[in-house]
Amino acid sequence: EIGEEAFSFCQNLSTVNLPSTLNELGRGAFQSCKLTSIQLPESIVDIPAECFENNPFVKFEVPSWVETVGASAFTYCEKLEYFVFGEGVKEVGRGVFDNTPKLTTVICLAEEVPTFDHRTYFNDNNSVKNKTLYVPDDVVYKYKNDDDWSKFNEVLPLSDFYKVKCSVSYTGGDS
Repeated sequence: EIGEEAFSFCQNLSTVNLPSTLNELGRGAFQSCKLTSIQLPESIVDIPAECFENNPFVKFEVPSWVETVGASAFTYCEKLEYFVFGEGVKEVGRGVFDNTPKLTTVICLAEEVPTFDHRTYFNDNNSVKNKTLYVPDDVVYKYKNDDDWSKFNEVLPLSDFYKVKCSVSYTGGDS
């Protein structure tokens, strides 16, 4: 187990590979470090509250085996642009995206709509309102009809994300 706030404010910590025997992360374990990369072992099924708050991740992908992402887990990750919830996520806590001004793309791969508390702790109007959510094509309607997930600026099918990401334009010149 890594205890509560065990590595918080470790300013030289940028990359972490956790052992496969680790079974628990404490609240705020890596809060306010300089993490840009972390590998979560399959034994970690919960990302606790404030765990990765205030880190310079640009991209974060929650592995498929993680079931819970706690409140404010990614608050103040001001460089975060792209976020993926794996297909195993069942619960997402309050304020998870508070103060993430660059985050525009969120993908949730879960076929069953996870519980999600869209409310913020800081009256952060950008928490989800200016973000686009991409979900599996066959369950878009479930997310759009959910009281919390529907608060995203747009809820779109995942196939639209791949179309945008994979589109290429030719700007001239001889071939």
